[in-house]
Amino acid sequence: MSGLVFSARIVYVTLIAVLVFCAFACSLLAAAESDYVVDSAAIQAEIEKTLEKPPKGMRLKSVADLLKSRFAGTANIKLPPESSSQMPPERVYQQCRGAVLIVGARYKCTECSGWHVGHGTAFAITDKLIVTCSHVLDSSCAEIVAMDSRRRVFQISKIAAIDRAHDIAVLAVEGAKLVPLSLARSAPVPGAEVTAVHHPGRHFFVLTRGVVSRLSIVNEVESMEITADFDRGSSGAPVIDSRGNVVGIARAIELGLFKAGQHIGVGPMVFHHAAPVEFLVTLLKRASKPDYGRAEYEGREVVIEWEDVARESDPVLAACRKAASMGKILLVYFWAPGSRLCKRMDASLASEGAKELLRKSFAVFRINQGEHAGIARHYGCSRAPFLIIFKSNGNVATFSEKALGADALGKLLEEGLRIAREAKEVSDLMGISTETARRQEGVAPLPLNWN
Repeated sequence: MSGLVFSARIVYVTLIAVLVFCAFACSLLAAAESDYVVDSAAIQAEIEKTLEKPPKGMRLKSVADLLKSRFAGTANIKLPPESSSQMPPERVYQQCRGAVLIVGARYKCTECSGWHVGHGTAFAITDKLIVTCSHVLDSSCAEIVAMDSRRRVFQISKIAAIDRAHDIAVLAVEGAKLVPLSLARSAPVPGAEVTAVHHPGRHFFVLTRGVVSRLSIVNEVESMEITADFDRGSSGAPVIDSRGNVVGIARAIELGLFKAGQHIGVGPMVFHHAAPVEFLVTLLKRASKPDYGRAEYEGREVVIEWEDVARESDPVLAACRKAASMGKILLVYFWAPGSRLCKRMDASLASEGAKELLRKSFAVFRINQGEHAGIARHYGCSRAPFLIIFKSNGNVATFSEKALGADALGKLLEEGLRIAREAKEVSDLMGISTETARRQEGVAPLPLNWN
C-alpha cells in the first residue's frame, strides 16, 4: 500500500513539474514572438509625442544647431571586430533589431505651413555612435531624436563626423548603451547576398534581401547597387552581408526611365543605391585626427548660441574657446529687440561683403542686452547695438558702440581680424597658453553673479 502511495506522489510531482515547464516554455515562446511583432502605429505615435513634448530633462536639438556646433570627431572609439562566421537571415534580423534605430525629426511643410514628422534609418557602430545618411540632417528640420526598437528615445547631442559627398553622417547620442554592428572593411563583389533592415514609409523594422547587382559611378561618386528593396524612410539603413557585417548604407533609389521617340516614361525597374562601407571606414579614420573639427568648419558660417555656454562662469570666454576650437575669431553682438539701430546693424551684417568675411573667419555670438544686462555692463555695453571682436585669449581686439553701415562694418571686421591674428601669432611663437596670455594682459575675471 505504501508503495502505491509513493508511486502516486512521484506521478503527481512529475505532472506538476511538466506543467510548470510547459508554462515556462510557453511564456518564453510568447516573449520571443512578441519581440518580433512590430506595432508601427505605436512607434509613430511615440516619435511624434517625443518631438512635440520631450521627456523631462531631455533638451532636443535642431538640425541647424547640430550643424553649427563643432563636430565631435571619432578619436578613441572602439569598433566591434569584423565577423567571419556565416549567419542565417533570422539571426541577422535579430541582431539588427537591437542595433537599428529610427531618426525622427519635425519639419515645417512648405505646402500647408503645418508641422509634420519625417524619419530616416540609422544603426549603431559603438554604444553611443550611430550612422545615418547626411541628407537625413535637413537644415530645415526642427527637433531631431533617435529611437530604438524598444521605443527608448535618445537625444542626438552632436555630429561626430560627416561626409556629404558619400552621404554619410556619424551622430553621438546621449544616455544610450547600444549594441553595435560590426563593419566589413570593403564592399562585396556583385552577386554576393545582402540583407537590409530599415523603415520604409511608416513600416518600421522591415527586412529585405537581395544581392549586390553592380558597383557603379553615379554623379562621380562610387555607389553599390543592390536588389534588396527599400524606399523613403530607409535612408541610413545598414546593408548586411551573410556574416552580419555592414557592407553599405542605403542612401537613394533611382527610377528606371525609358525614351520612346519624344516620350519619356518610368520603367518597371527601380535601382537601389548604397554607399560602400569603405567610405564610412575612411571617414572614421579621418575624423579621429585632432584637427578634424577645425578643418570641417573652414568656409562655413558659425553661430554660437547662448544655450551652448550659458552654464559657464564666463560665457564670453567660453564662446572664445569654442570659436578658437573651430579656427574662428569671436564676434559678440549685443542687440535689443525692436531697436531701429539694431535693424540697421542686422542689414549691414547681412551684406555680401560682411557675410563673406563672417563665413570665412568669424563665429558670431548674439547676446540680448536686456536679458543679460550684467554681462553687457561688464563689457561696457550701455546700449545696443554694440559689437566686440575678441582675441582667442578672451581679450578685446576692437569694438564699435554704434550702428555701422556695410563699408564701416567691413573695415571693423578686417581690423579686428588683423589684431586677433597678430596676437595669436605672438602667443604661438612664445608658447603662451590662452589663460596665461589673458592673465598677462591683466583681464579682470567676470564676476560669478554677472546675470
